[in-house]
Amino acid sequence: MQKLGIILFFNLLYCTNCKAQINTNFEFRFKNYTTHNGIADNVVVKTLKDKNGFLWIATHNGLSRFDGLKFKNYSHNPTDSNSLRSIWISDLLIDKEQTLWITTEWGLCYYNDTKDNFVYINNKANMQLVYKMPLCNYDKNTIYIAAEDGLKKINTHTKKYDNTTLNRIVDPQFIVKDNSGNLIIGTRGRGLYKYNIAGDNYKLLLPKKLPFSTHYMGACVYENNIWIASEEGLMLLNNDESTMLFSNADKSLKNNSIKQLMCVSPFVSGVGKDFLVCGTYDKKLLLFDIKKKKFVQKWTSNESNPEGFLTSIVYDIYENNKTLWIGTDRGLKQLNTDNQQQQSFYISPLLAKEDLPLVKKVIANSEVDNKKIWLIPQKPYAGLVLYNLKNQKIIKEWNTTKTTKGKIYSDIIHSKNESIIIASRDSGLDFFTEKKGLIKTIKLTEKINCIVEDTFGNLWLGTDDGLIFFNNKTNISTKFQSTFTGSDVEKNAFGGEFPISDLKIGVDNKIWLTNSKYGLFSFDIITKKFTSHRQNANSKFSTLDRCSSVTIVSKDSIWFGNMAGLSCYVPSQNKFINFDVTKGLKSTYIYSIIKDAANNIWARGNADVFYFNTNSKKIISTILNPSCNIFSYKQKLNISGNSIFLGHEAGFTIFDANNFVKPITAKPLLKIISYKSNIGNVFVPNENNFAPIKLNYNDNQIGFEYAAIEYNNPEEIEYWHRLEGLEKEFISSADNRVVDYTNLPHGKYRFTVYAINKHTNIKSELAFLNFTIQPAFWQRWWFWPVLALFFVMLVVSFAQKRITTIRQKEKQKTAVNKAMAELETKMFRSQMNPHFIFNSLNSIQKYIWENKEEDAAEYLAQFAKLIRAILENSRKETVLLKEEIEVMKLYIDLEHRRSNANFDYSIKVNEDIDLQNVAIPPLLLQPFIENAIWHGLSKKQKKGNLNINITKNNNQLICVIDDDGVGRQDFNNNTEKKSVGIEITKQRIDKLMEMTKQYANVTIFDKNENGEPLGTKVIITLPLQICES
Repeated sequence: MQKLGIILFFNLLYCTNCKAQINTNFEFRFKNYTTHNGIADNVVVKTLKDKNGFLWIATHNGLSRFDGLKFKNYSHNPTDSNSLRSIWISDLLIDKEQTLWITTEWGLCYYNDTKDNFVYINNKANMQLVYKMPLCNYDKNTIYIAAEDGLKKINTHTKKYDNTTLNRIVDPQFIVKDNSGNLIIGTRGRGLYKYNIAGDNYKLLLPKKLPFSTHYMGACVYENNIWIASEEGLMLLNNDESTMLFSNADKSLKNNSIKQLMCVSPFVSGVGKDFLVCGTYDKKLLLFDIKKKKFVQKWTSNESNPEGFLTSIVYDIYENNKTLWIGTDRGLKQLNTDNQQQQSFYISPLLAKEDLPLVKKVIANSEVDNKKIWLIPQKPYAGLVLYNLKNQKIIKEWNTTKTTKGKIYSDIIHSKNESIIIASRDSGLDFFTEKKGLIKTIKLTEKINCIVEDTFGNLWLGTDDGLIFFNNKTNISTKFQSTFTGSDVEKNAFGGEFPISDLKIGVDNKIWLTNSKYGLFSFDIITKKFTSHRQNANSKFSTLDRCSSVTIVSKDSIWFGNMAGLSCYVPSQNKFINFDVTKGLKSTYIYSIIKDAANNIWARGNADVFYFNTNSKKIISTILNPSCNIFSYKQKLNISGNSIFLGHEAGFTIFDANNFVKPITAKPLLKIISYKSNIGNVFVPNENNFAPIKLNYNDNQIGFEYAAIEYNNPEEIEYWHRLEGLEKEFISSADNRVVDYTNLPHGKYRFTVYAINKHTNIKSELAFLNFTIQPAFWQRWWFWPVLALFFVMLVVSFAQKRITTIRQKEKQKTAVNKAMAELETKMFRSQMNPHFIFNSLNSIQKYIWENKEEDAAEYLAQFAKLIRAILENSRKETVLLKEEIEVMKLYIDLEHRRSNANFDYSIKVNEDIDLQNVAIPPLLLQPFIENAIWHGLSKKQKKGNLNINITKNNNQLICVIDDDGVGRQDFNNNTEKKSVGIEITKQRIDKLMEMTKQYANVTIFDKNENGEPLGTKVIITLPLQICES
């Protein structure tokens, strides 16, 4: 078993009626919260509830906010001016307008609940603190603070403060307001101050018979009286400034010093109006009787008990809504008077075992003495134990493994002679008394499961193989075996031949018994016969007939537990009425049942302990302590008066029947704490008055944090949420207290959430937040009309611009065409060097004169063909590369013949160039070829060479004209003429690049060696233009 977190409980006097009758039989149940549970520090000096139900906890390591399940802690952050200035928290106060004020080292601040941060109203030089700066409410707009540098008045509206004439207070501890509107200020070792607000004056009060150095640590105003917890005891301060000191105690508290009081508070809902609860520095928690004027109770318990009282310094006691909160140096303790259905007890020697022993059954010492408890632990402790509830110690023990090998007892009962306890075991019976111990042992051969005593003091024993009658006077036993045979499946189930799990003696000489294999049976004491009462007689196996426990409500109402739930058999009608999870039960397997004085059923199942009203059929289930959630069919309930006993691992729990059946009607207090979006967290101080949230279209991821503030059983709370505008039905969040939504479309939404107590099915009020996600501009109604208008304007604008562009391009094209036409005219004019034409004509004339008619005719034919080709091509923008090469070849042939074969030439075209599909501007190469022949090769003394190479590189056509003539430098030295054709060609190439937006260029290189010219190389780079066929 996982050992529990600390649950404190103490022997508190309980006021049961208007006469304040004291009932010491039942102890209050406390919860304890420490840093292990999430609180900021174990030293708790003040607690206070705010308007939303949150509990604020001041510690010496920061501030905590508690909702019953989780702690949120606040500390000092040096980089955040809106965090606490110090982790040392000294006091808390809620003003009349529900603002939380906090005093810390370095000053006074208030909590900004919309931003979840703190705002200080002073600079660090003011409001000095040594140990504590107490606060006090005065009226709607005013609170007071006592600091080392004096008493100060704070306006809660303006958040400003003023000093008073009381400008020095040494070590202040508390402030309270008396009936006359004066303030009483207690100090540690410097007396009491009485401050008159109207006159802004004060005086020092020195109670008689008390030393000046007395520590006055805490106070409360109760029924118009000021009660002060002092170092010397509890003091009553009267209106006339007289005092009464109380430090005497009841006889039960003799030898206990009632001094060093730290705090005092009423606890009307717990102990009545005539008592005060006091805490001390020397680790006592005391009950003071106002009428008797003395301390009547000191609460202590076994320190080793996981649910026991942890002895500790008590700094603060705070009562709120039937709950007492106690701040100590060992955590925060909580007592709620509406949550006292059960108290758990743990036995130190049993806790010491590594394998915690199960306590199978517990019985009270007698109907009138519940202070002593008999119990039977199982292995590894075993035996029989007598336990004292008052001091929580073992009185005596028998047959445990501490002294012997240990006996395992299966059942225990009181004899009709109540001083005798009868315990059954595997092979017999043992009889005990408290004084004498073991007084008799009876040996039997069968394994005994249960015992019942008849009116004559004889015993009926249920065994694994049938029923045994034991005559307690003669010590003679008689065995009765059933002849009933079930199915093979039932026979092979765990247990003996006829395992009896429980039995009760009824009227009409009948014993009713449950069989863990075969169901419900009755045994006729006269005829000595068993009768089967099975629900599924023909079934091979039925959970309804796997029975565990039985009780008799009346002659015609036999109740029993089984592996399907709770059942009632009506003998007169031979019918069964079954109750299971479909009818409100939480448990599917009922281990043990008993009846109370009102004939109602109490049952232990595999999920809970519950009360069942046999008339109304109402079911009341309880939340079990974690220690009780040890499911074992061996556990047996027992009842004594209003106390229901249940054993569990290492101890037992007592249920108070009166508190158990008291209806719990409190609704969970649900609160939406904050919402988060892309802009961060926003805290919600009051969702009912919170303005609707407006979010941008791209801020469409939103999450909500919520909590049901429940301090009794917060683990029983589950949540249901719905986002109206997106979800139609509520969706379960289980115990998750955060929900997120992503990619929400624009629109109006309402987030709604409620909490439900799974145990009581009581729902909280709905909490909701409205929010709107604004549409993007393109999602608004006006967007499409504006867009359409814009589109029309855009089309019109585009059309106008297009028209303008076309016109401009036409102008540019016209200009380019005009320039190209001019260039083409110039080109044509420049194509034929006049010297070439004249020389050609002279050559023809020479052939005629020399009677070389054939040469003249051939030369004339080539010349005519060249002129015709130039005229035709000059009208075209582009010509095929094949045509351009043919023209260039005609021209070069004429020049070659005219120069008497003074040079050799070659024209090479790379194979990857398709001459039929590649286009080129006409007559583009001619000026450079002419220039190479006339100005390079013709000036050379030797025979020269002219090479023309045409290649392709990516999307460019490369034309190289290479000669080995005299070069440009030698020619330029001998002539001042410039080639007009080359200049015009360069201009044509520039225009070509401008029109095609592709690279085109002419590069001319002068070749030389050792300073001697070797010719010229011209590289013409053109865009590769492919003609469409």
